[in-house]
Amino acid sequence: MHTNEEIFKRRKKIFYGTMLEFDMLLSKLKVVTENNDLKDKRVGIYNHCLKFYNCIEDLIVLSENNGSIQSLITLNRMIVDNSAILYLLTSHSTKNEQLLRYYLYLFDALKTRSQSLSDFFEKCSGLPPEPIYNNVISALEQDSKDMKQIIEMLTKGGIYDMVDPIIIEKLNWKFKLSKQE
Repeated sequence: MHTNEEIFKRRKKIFYGTMLEFDMLLSKLKVVTENNDLKDKRVGIYNHCLKFYNCIEDLIVLSENNGSIQSLITLNRMIVDNSAILYLLTSHSTKNEQLLRYYLYLFDALKTRSQSLSDFFEKCSGLPPEPIYNNVISALEQDSKDMKQIIEMLTKGGIYDMVDPIIIEKLNWKFKLSKQE
């Protein structure tokens, strides 16, 4: 019969061992993704894994320092969401469907960011300092270019025809059903 403390120590070792493996995975992905082009799925997955890893590290720090239960629950939810996203983008279905999901996910993120930045400036009572304003304008322009490139990649690659057009129009990267290839 094991005590609760023994069980906790064993689970902690397993958890930290898993974190070491995840750290090695990130190191390998970083080498592959040095071009930093988000339209390259490997770069996007690497960045997503980094976000995922940071959530786990924050969870560790909070739990070791008796963080608030609400913060722990929120981080756990983020970890579950990131796990589901990672699964959909890398392991679920065919490679073409994964690529389609990735492009829709990326397009949705760019569109949401652009809309958030635009909404923020509309609600501001004046222009921010020039360097901030210029950075935001530059980001909006780059997002617009990237979204056009993603549409081109979707239509040229033939993966656009894999699903009902409404899925593309709604940027539904979480779609459940697709046409057979």
